Amino acid sequence: MEIDKKKYAFSFDPLLRRCAVGGSSHLLQAAAPFLVCVSVCDAHVCFAEFSSNRCTSGVLSDTGYSDDVVQWTWRKYAPQLIAHATGLDAFQVYVRGGNHALEQRVGLCYYAMLWYMHIYPTEAAIPGWSFGGVYRFTKKRFFEEIMPIMLQLSTLIDEIDYADRLHPDNHGTGLFAKRFTTMIDCCPIWVAEPTDPFWSDLLFQGKYGGSCFKIQIGINWLGWIVLFTGLHVGTKTDDEIWNDTAAAHPFMHWEWWLGDAAYSTCLGVLTRHVQDPHSILWQDEAYVNAYLNFYRQYVEHSMHLIKDHGMWRVSDLLCCCASPFSLFVLAGGQHSQQPAGAASLH
Repeated sequence: MEIDKKKYAFSFDPLLRRCAVGGSSHLLQAAAPFLVCVSVCDAHVCFAEFSSNRCTSGVLSDTGYSDDVVQWTWRKYAPQLIAHATGLDAFQVYVRGGNHALEQRVGLCYYAMLWYMHIYPTEAAIPGWSFGGVYRFTKKRFFEEIMPIMLQLSTLIDEIDYADRLHPDNHGTGLFAKRFTTMIDCCPIWVAEPTDPFWSDLLFQGKYGGSCFKIQIGINWLGWIVLFTGLHVGTKTDDEIWNDTAAAHPFMHWEWWLGDAAYSTCLGVLTRHVQDPHSILWQDEAYVNAYLNFYRQYVEHSMHLIKDHGMWRVSDLLCCCASPFSLFVLAGGQHSQQPAGAASLH
């Protein structure tokens, strides 16, 4: 059987270094792909067994994501997460227990991480939750095992490809059949009002009547997220955020984007006609507005999917320390080769 060395590259280097020290580098180098293949390819974690009802429906209830989505992301990032865990003191007992014990423990921590982001329990409530009626985490274990996995995942996620706006199938119809590649918008992420006057002044947005951060999202015509920037302070307007992040979204010379009226001063963004005081819109202007707004619902729909996750509950967001996972899964789930129904902050 031919081994895909690129797929298992995370395990080659440490193994080969150990082999060289032992003086049997050639023999073990030849055996390494087979050892890695056995340890990784056989890895399987049944997340339903960790859920509150030990069924796949419990995975959705506990994490906000379907079992298919959780399994897909686990299969993609498990090798890197397991490799990271082998170097942590808290996982050494599972390392000594063998590959299966380590994989199951890291998988449990991965599931607990998603549960934490969805439920946002207090620290005191964490030990009271039982995963699958069997596993519990003390507060100490939570910070020693789950938090490192969460932080490591945040450094690995890289699902949003800005070049997707140039996909050959990325085009609209009619007026937008050519040159228009992306729809851009910002939305608020609510947080509890800060007690610190500095943050209170930065985050309170009178337009929304509360304290918030903002995220900026770009969606192509296929519904894929191609741009994400954030977090931005709530007092910044959409066009200010656009200008501040200009380096993150360079344009082709022929390219145009669609945006709402907040982007009317932004170069390269087509926006609706704004009705001036004491005037009316001409019939053709009203038609163009309706045509543009019809397609802009792509980005509005994606915003809804992002904010619909439990991690954005206002009562829980006493500060902004959210994971990029929610946006990542949404971005990945829009692609046809990935699980349907997937819904994913730097």
